[in-house]
Amino acid sequence: MGLCSSDITVLSLEGDVNMLKPNTIQLVGDLSDVHVEEVVKGRSSKSITGFPTTIDVSPGETSPSWTTAYGRGLVLATAGETSTFVI
Repeated sequence: MGLCSSDITVLSLEGDVNMLKPNTIQLVGDLSDVHVEEVVKGRSSKSITGFPTTIDVSPGETSPSWTTAYGRGLVLATAGETSTFVI
């Protein structure tokens, strides 16, 4: 029987997240095992100097292979309330 492996990338607004804890209750077989390893340590969330401030966002050239943006603030915002996203 061969080995099976998966890589999981966790994107979170919480910064560094706790290690995944596998549920092995239904894992069967004499040599069955689950190994969880942190390959890259997460970073703490940090504020950008000079913010909060008002910014204008306009379409422009992007590099998706170098840039990742995520968070609720990308899809929902209410005037007068703080909206957050991560780049």
